[in-house]
Amino acid sequence: MQKLVSVVIPTYNRLKYLTECINSITAQTYENLEIIVIDDNSEDGTETYIKNKSDSRIKYFNFGKINNIGRLRNLGIKNSSGEIICFCDDDDIWQPDKMEKQLKLIPEYSVICSNASVIDANGEILKKEILGFNSKQIFEFKDFVLFNPVITSTLMAKKEVFTDTGYFNEEQKFFASEDYELWIRISKTFKFYYIKEKLIKYRFHESSSHNIPKRIKMLNAVKDLLTNYYKTEKEFIIKKNSLTAIYNLHKELLRIYLKKNDLLNILFESLCVVSVFFKKLSFVFKSRRSLLLKS
Repeated sequence: MQKLVSVVIPTYNRLKYLTECINSITAQTYENLEIIVIDDNSEDGTETYIKNKSDSRIKYFNFGKINNIGRLRNLGIKNSSGEIICFCDDDDIWQPDKMEKQLKLIPEYSVICSNASVIDANGEILKKEILGFNSKQIFEFKDFVLFNPVITSTLMAKKEVFTDTGYFNEEQKFFASEDYELWIRISKTFKFYYIKEKLIKYRFHESSSHNIPKRIKMLNAVKDLLTNYYKTEKEFIIKKNSLTAIYNLHKELLRIYLKKNDLLNILFESLCVVSVFFKKLSFVFKSRRSLLLKS
């Protein structure tokens, strides 16, 4: 018997894109699925549109205004019936065989993700692919503390992954990084299988790239997250990779403040970049010296 796959779609006032998103999922070559739409109290006719759909696989939920993407996704998981969970942002589009190709790997792997192409608000291709991994197929904990290789709308996972490792963190301090925080937690127990093929179209909105305050908040949240792993983990490669990622985050923050001509934060981030750089050098030197002494 075919496994039931639950696709969780949080949405808010994006009916223009949601229709195309849902159509791409109902058109999957693998048909034993349910679509869990978690509406954050939209005011654009989303509820009417969903309830007028004749496809019984689409299920609609509105718990009032929540304004927390982690909680919306968690409600989707908890109200799902499938053994397999997928996520899709309300403006992204799946390729017709996305689910079928990932399911072939599910017996062996618990978590699967893929590459994606990038489209603009009108559906025009902006970038042929987001990720440039040519040979890497398995991502694990040591990779995740260095970078985030998962595009949320590509992810497929056994439901037991969430019952074993927990759900999306709903704390505000993980704003816009709640998915990355969860992937890191999951990667401590489960390996991620990466499909090089572009199985979705990821929609990029030009307006979002100009929301600098949100970008800064997200970068600082990730920095704090990785700093905690650097301080608490003992393994050399984990500490080294997390420190490298922290260094890169400070450099990105510095680039933002340079564009803003924010002198105080330019000074602060410059000092942080230098400090983390030398901390990394010192850490690597001490670790290698320790290994030499032991040998």
